[in-house]
Order: sequence, then C-alpha cells, then structure tokens
Amino acid sequence: MTHRPISSWPCALLLLAAACSTTPPDFAHYGGMREVMRLGQTEPRTELQPFAAPGCYGLGALAGLAGEILIDDGRVWVARQTTAVAAAAATDHATLLAVARVPAWRTVPLAEAADLTDLEQHLARAVPDANRSDGAPLPFVIDGTATQLAMHVVRGYCPHGEPVAGAAAPDTFAHANGTELPVRLVGLFAPGRAGLLTHHGTSLHVHALVHAREPGATVPAALGHVDGLTLAPGAVLRVPQQR
Repeated sequence: MTHRPISSWPCALLLLAAACSTTPPDFAHYGGMREVMRLGQTEPRTELQPFAAPGCYGLGALAGLAGEILIDDGRVWVARQTTAVAAAAATDHATLLAVARVPAWRTVPLAEAADLTDLEQHLARAVPDANRSDGAPLPFVIDGTATQLAMHVVRGYCPHGEPVAGAAAPDTFAHANGTELPVRLVGLFAPGRAGLLTHHGTSLHVHALVHAREPGATVPAALGHVDGLTLAPGAVLRVPQQR
C-alpha cells in the first residue's frame, strides 16, 4: 500500500489509478487532525462525489466541521446529527478526509469481546507492519454488535479540540445498556500519526454506522465518530487482502 498526501494529485488520477492498478490499494488524506480540530482550519478541501465508487472506504468531517463523513464501498454517508444520516450531496465537501481504495479484504474473526484498546492489538497482530510508525496507515472495517457505543457528530467544533464561540455543541449518541446494537465500523489504524490522522492518545480513527432496524430501510439509523466501544464476541474484522 502506498501512502501519499492526496493534495498532491488530482482526484481523477487517484480513481483512475485505483481502478486500473493491480498493486496494493492507495491511501490518501486531506487535512490533518491538529490543523482542523485545534487550529480551526476547516475550509473545504475536497468534494465527496469522486469517492462514490466501489472499493472506496473513508472517514472524515464536513467543511466547517458541520458533520461527519463515512464512505463504505463507495456509499458516501454524511451526518449533521448522529441520527440524521443522508447520502452526500454534490455540494458537500470535506475539510478532513482519509480514504483508501481496497479491492478485496481478508477476514479476522474476533472470538472475544473487544474494546478500542483490544482492537489496536488485534490490528497490530493481523498486519504487523502496520504497527510501525513509518508503516502505511491501515484501513479496516468491522461488522458486529456493540454492547456499548459512544460517538459524536461535530457541529462547529470537535469535543477533542477547541470550542468555537457560537457553535452548537457536538451531537452525541450513547448506547450502554448491554443489549446488542448491530454496527458497521470503518476505521484507520495509524500508529505514530496522532495529530495528523488520529486524535492524540490513540492510534485509531473510527466511525460507526448503526444499522436501521426497520425492514427495508435504506439509510443507517445513526452515524458518528466513535469515542468508546465494546464489541460483543463474534465480530468480524476485515483488513486489506494485500497487506
């Protein structure tokens, strides 16, 4: 997997190369955690529509820190509140975005319950080279059920950053009663990249989709940046097949 700042190449070239290449998937990012969350540099950096293509996975924040982004196999979801999820519009832009093109995954069953600390350890074992600070960031997805989930959606500022006068407080979502909540996680494991790809104190950046329970629903019930998580035994971790 190659790792290059996306700002140095046009989006069209990224998608063309990803679609035509048989080499490991490319990874790229716009913006950095510190400049966006702490320095207030929340200007638009990229459109989202170029990533509405099969094999694209990513996560980030809308311009102006107006909400959260999750890209799942080319389905580009945005949320301006945790329980107000919608497909991204042509006018939506990201100020912060990490995105990978992953043509195929390999599965790693998680037999035991796992929290975020456990998840870092599972990822380090599954892809040992990803645990190095000079290794390429590792995209991953997880399907499972959460017995505890805390997440937020930014609405002008991030709870991990600096408050902004006049901005609405982040919208929060909490599930902590021990019952199983079906979720899909899209994340990034990036040791040594705190302040750039992850918040300080963690090697993970993870967003969650909470599946809708209504039959036939086409939009997730909730979306957000994961602050706390416990997965029930039996979740399935997926990492790129070529890592």
